[in-house]
Amino acid sequence: MELWPIWRRPGDWWRAQPKSIRSWNLVATALVLILLTGGLAKSGREIKAIRWHHRNGDRVALHGISFPIYFWYTPYVDEDVLDISDDPGPLRPTDDHFTFMHISWIKDDRYDGLDRLRGLSAAERAQKKATSFGESGYQNVQIFSRRYLDQDFACVRELDPRFHRSGEQGGSISCYGDGPVYLICFGGDGRGQDHFEQMFTNAQKIRTASN
Repeated sequence: MELWPIWRRPGDWWRAQPKSIRSWNLVATALVLILLTGGLAKSGREIKAIRWHHRNGDRVALHGISFPIYFWYTPYVDEDVLDISDDPGPLRPTDDHFTFMHISWIKDDRYDGLDRLRGLSAAERAQKKATSFGESGYQNVQIFSRRYLDQDFACVRELDPRFHRSGEQGGSISCYGDGPVYLICFGGDGRGQDHFEQMFTNAQKIRTASN
């Protein structure tokens, strides 16, 4: 049996199709291309994250601490700030949702209104934040303690039942410290909070020659 060159087979198959089927195939192909093009256009964050991890690996170092970075996150690193803002595109093969994180070594950071709480201890700042939530009409505002990076933090979480399902983790969390880290913020769902907690659980102090 004679074997046709591979480049001839698609053409012969195409010519063998009825004209009505050819039209539907063209429409289906066009739709697939449109969906793929639209998906790529909306997945800029994923493409950016892949490029960042290819260049930098899966960790980022700041103030002598190495933090693990989730594969689909692209961190912004400044001298005293680590920021992550993630809004998943349609091509991501996970069920991630919008997430933001902010870690600051700035005592009077403008983020989260920290600069308006000058002269207060971490516990007093947390109480002020909780009061602000209440005055804005939020329900189920919790104050609790956390220990991150060998440092104690006073934290506030908003889990308003109008916006969160019962038993759901995540929500909006602000943690205040007395230094060297002064502010840790998180916003997102339970999966995002898992990544957030893992950043601190798996954080490593960078050993230097003097250590």
